[in-house]
Amino acid sequence: MTIPRRLFHVLLAAALAAAVTAGCTLLFGEPKKPLHEPAFSEEVDSVVVEPFAKPASLAINPVELGLFQKLLRAELEGRSKLRTYDNPPTRLPNTVRLRGTLTEYAVAERTGDGLFLRTVSLGVVLRLLPAADERPLREFQRRYAYQRLYVSGQAVPAQPFDIENAIRELVQALREQLVPSPVARLVLDDAEDGPAGRSLAHPILLKANRFARQEDYTQAIALWGVVLFDPTFARQPPRYRISRRTLEELKVREVPKGVLEQIEPMTRRTPLPLTEFQTVLRHVLGGISQYEPRMLELSDDQQDRIHRNLAAAHANLAALYAAELRLDLAAFHYARAYAHYREPRVLETWSLLQRKRNAMPQTASVEEALAAYLRIPAPATARWNPGAFDAAVLPPVAFPATAAEAPSPDTPRAPAGAEPAAAEPAGAQPAAPALLPTVQPVTLPPAAAERSGGALPAIEAPEPAGGAGARAR
Repeated sequence: MTIPRRLFHVLLAAALAAAVTAGCTLLFGEPKKPLHEPAFSEEVDSVVVEPFAKPASLAINPVELGLFQKLLRAELEGRSKLRTYDNPPTRLPNTVRLRGTLTEYAVAERTGDGLFLRTVSLGVVLRLLPAADERPLREFQRRYAYQRLYVSGQAVPAQPFDIENAIRELVQALREQLVPSPVARLVLDDAEDGPAGRSLAHPILLKANRFARQEDYTQAIALWGVVLFDPTFARQPPRYRISRRTLEELKVREVPKGVLEQIEPMTRRTPLPLTEFQTVLRHVLGGISQYEPRMLELSDDQQDRIHRNLAAAHANLAALYAAELRLDLAAFHYARAYAHYREPRVLETWSLLQRKRNAMPQTASVEEALAAYLRIPAPATARWNPGAFDAAVLPPVAFPATAAEAPSPDTPRAPAGAEPAAAEPAGAQPAAPALLPTVQPVTLPPAAAERSGGALPAIEAPEPAGGAGARAR
């Protein structure tokens, strides 16, 4: 059977195109594309950014209110080919208007356990209008909770410094909604265990990741939230193994390095029943060790899978929020991911993000900075389950809770028909479920509270916008 000449040429062209695409991907990485479609049609070449309005109930400095318009214009011009105006002299063709209203503005400052926390809460509604019509084409809403933590001995700048950073980050997130930047494909955590070569993933986590890879981010976020609400598996006979999490938690509990090196090869073993696991462990250690009880406590395979999936769900949410420039939520979820599973790459990513935001606490090490950060309340915008699974690995919050820190309306709730949780006394920490062991929380060494900053490299602050107040999101 012979292939017609025309069909042969079509197949050859398709094969060559696929080869070129594969070669480019290999050489230059995944092609970049926006996470969603831009808000403006291709015909639009000019945008009028009107001055932001506010209700009378919000007390904000006029200079700071003016920053929203100024920074949004700068972001649109810097990241697109659009021309922007604040008040064009005549009506221009192919022009739309952006009308912003500030819906939330508050600055709160609190101290506790040698830490100082400044939170700038912002909310904006942005309407896209035709040039000569008052009927909105589209509407965008965004809430932002900029949290800036200062440790003992660190100089605290005046409020305008953090307020401007907060406004800048919110405006960048708004611009990303309007004119999304091309980004590489999201690198998602599938909860795989590298040393043992097996998957620890919860079925719902894998389903969420499939939605994300198909660019259905709404479904992905919802399912990651379900994993955060309940990452447990069907009960199985207890099995034990040394995992990466076991090694990292034992390191925190100051188990000698030589002992950790002895048991490290066990990370490549499959889970074993308790008796067999103890036999192998004692063989590796040369007998019964004083560290055996700690190792058994941190080697339950069921619990390891729970924490691995919690870390993956947090890390995936963080990756998506970072791509959307919702940096307040990205920092929060990366920190929670590291609290559940101490992966060096997650710690490094959180550190780079905080330096980029000029929001790194000045401590002697990145680990101490993250440990201090974990002691602040979750931002009001966070999509998380404020329950036992996170509470089991977190240190106590250094500041009393306020009404503003109640869970966001989109916080994952119990599935329909589930039993409601019993009410707890005010201020009480949620109790960990029976499946979870007593976990050593991430702690800030006492000496760190007395040290001043300077050990970390200096962070280059963004250039201040004119009129925003002196420098000391």
